Amino acid sequence: LWGLLVPAAAIGLAMPTHGLSLFLLLGYPVLIWRIDRARRQRGDTPADARLYAFLCVLSKFPQFLGQLKYWLNRWQGKRATLIEYKLPAATPIEGGIHANNA
Repeated sequence: LWGLLVPAAAIGLAMPTHGLSLFLLLGYPVLIWRIDRARRQRGDTPADARLYAFLCVLSKFPQFLGQLKYWLNRWQGKRATLIEYKLPAATPIEGGIHANNA
């Protein structure tokens, strides 16, 4: 919702609504305020609550990208991987022995 639908609706509808749809983007500061308030009620310091709230809202965009990647991989029948690591190619060392055979 926050990572795709709100920004897409706000920007996509900007021309037909003569910019009024951009007011949807005010939902982000409201969401920050609500999270900030909830964290303060749990005993966080104001600075910690503000930072936490800001980062929670900012994280909505990479969360959307992760979901998009998951569903695209699933649709294409690819196996999901948590971390992709490629071994470096073996390089020859002295005496003609490869690093992988040492």
